[in-house]
Amino acid sequence: MPKILPILVATGLLSLGLLQSCSRSQSKGTTLAEVGDTELTLEEIRHSFPAEFEHLLKKEQYLDFVKRWIEDEVVYQEALKNKLDKDSSVQKKIERMKRKILIEEYFSALSASEGYEPDDVTLSQYYEMNKDQYRRQRPAIKFAHIRFKDLAEARRLRWQVNPENFLAMAAEHSLDPVPESLEFVAFKAPSEISSCLIDALQPLRANQSSAPVNCPDGVYLLRVVEKADPGDIIPFDEARDDISATLVMNRREKLLQNKIADLKQNASITLNVESIPGALADAEPPQEESALLESEQVTQSVPRPVPSSQPAQSAPAKATTPVRPTPVEPAPARLSEPDVNTYPAPAAQESPPPHNPETTE
Repeated sequence: MPKILPILVATGLLSLGLLQSCSRSQSKGTTLAEVGDTELTLEEIRHSFPAEFEHLLKKEQYLDFVKRWIEDEVVYQEALKNKLDKDSSVQKKIERMKRKILIEEYFSALSASEGYEPDDVTLSQYYEMNKDQYRRQRPAIKFAHIRFKDLAEARRLRWQVNPENFLAMAAEHSLDPVPESLEFVAFKAPSEISSCLIDALQPLRANQSSAPVNCPDGVYLLRVVEKADPGDIIPFDEARDDISATLVMNRREKLLQNKIADLKQNASITLNVESIPGALADAEPPQEESALLESEQVTQSVPRPVPSSQPAQSAPAKATTPVRPTPVEPAPARLSEPDVNTYPAPAAQESPPPHNPETTE
């Protein structure tokens, strides 16, 4: 876990004013600072971030937190003197923030209580069904290395190293930890590799090893395990964490939507659509126009006669067997009010009827 994370967490809390303080009469703990009758205790700071971060923090970082609290507290007390907390617009902002925080805390507690963790079968099935989504956006290299302290040792061992014994030689001579198997070596983008190593890796092909490479922290022997190009499918083991996060997020979203549906079903809700300003993007036409459109949909299904400049010749009548006309199904009934929760695709435009010159004045 990066050491900077607890610093960012605590600093963010302080910048948002989320570190609570108390009056001297309420104080229970070690006092670190006071502003007027308000004081900040060590226990309050510790409660602002997870306990496992505490051993990573130094005295300078605690001191920085305390200084930030003092700056916030003097401004906060001045705002109270000016009675900004009594301002109606400020109270509305506070109420909105309170509402948002309570909603987020409710959903967070609901998700935590479920404790869903997808199993291997679920992860694998999702990967196989959505494999095309897991393609590389940039080139990547999987490689192993042996780091020596000096060039002489790297040159001496260079010709003893081959693809079969590379990890064994690395375990014996490298200054860095060595994976148990090449399967545990992760792909890295060129931007994630130091500049002195990427220049040596670029010309190598899979299963090729490099000459000794001088870097500021030592001398390296490199072996390329595999190279991947943009568009290549990401292997399951590499995509596993992303798949798990996606499934957990989808499960959480479904859980929240189901909970919201239950709450709405048991709540008294009134929606006055007519009083909402503006026009709906998919609003239905007026009733008269709607009826006209429905009639046109029926009549336009019958071919229109093509006009001719010559009068039609009447053909002799023939005896024919009566044919029962095919019933025309009525057009589907339209909703009396638009459904604001659905967005139907726009209807295809009808071609205009052919022009009849005989009707032109």
